[in-house]
Amino acid sequence: MEVVGEVFLSALLEPLLGKLTSGELLNFVRKTQVEKELNKWKVRLLEIDEVLKDAEEKQITNSTVKIWLTKLRDLAYDVEDVLDEFQTEALASKVRAESQASSSTVRKLLPTCCAGLNPSAIELNMRTGSRLRGITTRLEAIAKEKNELDVGITRSKGVKKRVTTSLVKESHVCGRDNDKKAILELLMNDDASSLEYSVIPVIGMGGIGKTTLTQLVYNDESVKFDCKAWVCVSDDFDIPRITKTILQHLGSCEDNDLNVLQERLKDKLSGKKFLIVLDDVWSNNYDDWTALSLPFSAGAMGSKVIITTRSEDIASKMGSVCAYILERLSFDECLRIFTQHALDSRNFEAHLELKEIGEEIVGKCKGLP
Repeated sequence: MEVVGEVFLSALLEPLLGKLTSGELLNFVRKTQVEKELNKWKVRLLEIDEVLKDAEEKQITNSTVKIWLTKLRDLAYDVEDVLDEFQTEALASKVRAESQASSSTVRKLLPTCCAGLNPSAIELNMRTGSRLRGITTRLEAIAKEKNELDVGITRSKGVKKRVTTSLVKESHVCGRDNDKKAILELLMNDDASSLEYSVIPVIGMGGIGKTTLTQLVYNDESVKFDCKAWVCVSDDFDIPRITKTILQHLGSCEDNDLNVLQERLKDKLSGKKFLIVLDDVWSNNYDDWTALSLPFSAGAMGSKVIITTRSEDIASKMGSVCAYILERLSFDECLRIFTQHALDSRNFEAHLELKEIGEEIVGKCKGLP
C-alpha cells in the first residue's frame, strides 16, 4: 500500500506557498485574471496546510483521509507545474525587458490589463486559462472535503491549549503599521447599513501575527468604545465560557447557565457601542456562531466584533465585511524581530560574528514573525 509521508507533503506544500507569494511572480501576473486565480490558490492552500500534519497522522487508520491526501498530492504537482511555467516566463520577460525595449506597435495593441506583459506572456495567460480554472475547481473541492474529514489541530494529553490576552509589547512589533491602519479604518467606519454591529475577520496562516495585530488595534488610544472585551476562543468554541468571559470584562459574573448568561450580556450591551475580540477561532459551525452572537444585537450602531482565524470558511460565515488577509513580513522586518528577541537589539552591530547564521535562521522562517 502506498503511503503519503508527512515529510513529503510538507516539503511540497511549503515551497508552493513560497512561490505564490513571490514578488517577481506577483508583479508578472498583476492585474490579470491569473492573479485572481493564484490568490484563490493561496488562501485554500493555507487552510489545508493547517490540518496537514493531523491528516498525515490519521491516514494510517483512516482510508478516507489517505485518499484525500493522495488527491492533494496530485493537485500539488499540477500547481507546481503551472507556477514553474509562470516563473520561467517571468524571468524570461525580465531578461528581454533589460536587453531591448518591446516594440511600440505591439504595446499599443495590448489591452490595459496586460500592461507590462510581453506577447509571449499573454499567450501563456490565454493558453493556461482553462487549466488554471480547472485547478481552482479541484482545489475548492479538496478544501471542502477537508471540512468533512475528522482532521484538524489535535492536542496530546497534558499539552496546554494556546491562551492569549489583549496585552502587547509594542516595541517588539515590526512591520505591521499599514495593517494596523487598515484595521483601524474598518473599526472607525460606522457605515449606514442596517446591521447593529459589524464583524471584521482577520485571517492568515498560523504564526503570521493575527493576534499581535489585533492586540495593537485593541490597545490603540484612538479606539473609543463604551465597552471592550477580549476572548481567546481557540479550538473549544464553548458558548457559555465565551459569553461568561465577555461578561467578566463588563463586571463580575458567577453564573454558568447559558440562558442567564445571555440575558445578562444582552442587558450589559444594550444601547452601548462595544468592541469584542474573538481571538483564534477554529469552529466553522454556523449554528454555534448564531447562538453566541444573539446578545450582540442589543448594542448600539457602530459596534464591532473582530475575529482572528486561519480559515476563510470561518471568515465568510461570521464576517459582515471582507476579510482582512494578513501577509508575511519582509526579510528585514523578520530580521529586526529576531535580533530583538535573540540579542535585545535591532541589529547585529554588537554581534557581527552571529550575523550570517542569524540571517540564515530568519530566511528559513519565510516571513513568519
